[in-house]
Amino acid sequence: MEFDKYTVKAQEALQEASSIAQKNDHSEIGPTHLLKALLEQQDGIVPPVTECIGVSVSSLISKVDSVLKSLPKVTGNTSMTLSGQAQKILAKAENEMMNFFRVSISFYL
Repeated sequence: MEFDKYTVKAQEALQEASSIAQKNDHSEIGPTHLLKALLEQQDGIVPPVTECIGVSVSSLISKVDSVLKSLPKVTGNTSMTLSGQAQKILAKAENEMMNFFRVSISFYL
């Protein structure tokens, strides 16, 4: 994965997801960490879209926090990696981005 091709906001969300995982003593950065980072992102797209579909951001964050608390904790010196599930999600997002650009470019040709 080429994170340098991600938007600044996406890179910030991944960095914050890593921080959330570390603060919770988790060994991997998973989808739940990424969701929490996206929901709490200042000036991000996820909070307004979430509210627009009728879901309370604060309520969702509370539920995400409950899930995070239930994940196993690891102590000691561990290296932080993306979980397999998170890697699949990001790969799918990259494919969607490429498809979007292909459609956008073909529109102008």
